[in-house]
Amino acid sequence: MRYWLFIFMCYSLLFGESCNEFEECSMNPYSNYVVAEFNVMADAGRTISFDSVVLEGYGRLPYDQDTLVYLALPLDMDASGALYHYYTDSIIYTLGLTYKKEGLIYELHCDASVRFYDLDTTNQTFDSLVIVGRELNLSNYPINFEIYL
Repeated sequence: MRYWLFIFMCYSLLFGESCNEFEECSMNPYSNYVVAEFNVMADAGRTISFDSVVLEGYGRLPYDQDTLVYLALPLDMDASGALYHYYTDSIIYTLGLTYKKEGLIYELHCDASVRFYDLDTTNQTFDSLVIVGRELNLSNYPINFEIYL
C-alpha cells in the first residue's frame, strides 16, 4: 500500500509541477505590438476603415481593411523605431514611433521575452493623439494610443 501511495504522490507532484511551469510562462504580460484605439471626434456613430495600413520596411498589416476600433501595430525587436502609414482614399496619415527594449527571462524553462518601454511619437498627422501607456504591458495598459480623427 505504501508503494502505491508513494507512486501516486510522485505522479501528482510531477503533473502539478508541469502545470505550474506552463502557467508561469504564459503569464508574461509583455507583447510586441502597440494597441491603438481610434475615435471619431465629429461623429460618435461613424466607423473607421483604411484602404491599407503599412509598416515601413515590413509591408501591409493584416486586417488593415476591416472596420476598426482597435489596431495592433507590431514592433521590430531589431529596431528602436517604427513608421506606419494609414492610407485612405484622400489622405495619408503617418505615425512614427520610438521605443526602448530590454530582454527578460522569467524562468529558465520559458522562452525569453522582450519588454518595450519609453514609447513615444516622433511624428504624427492625425487630428489628435494621446499616449495612454508608454510601456507595452497588457496587464496595465491594454491600449497605448488613443487616436482621434
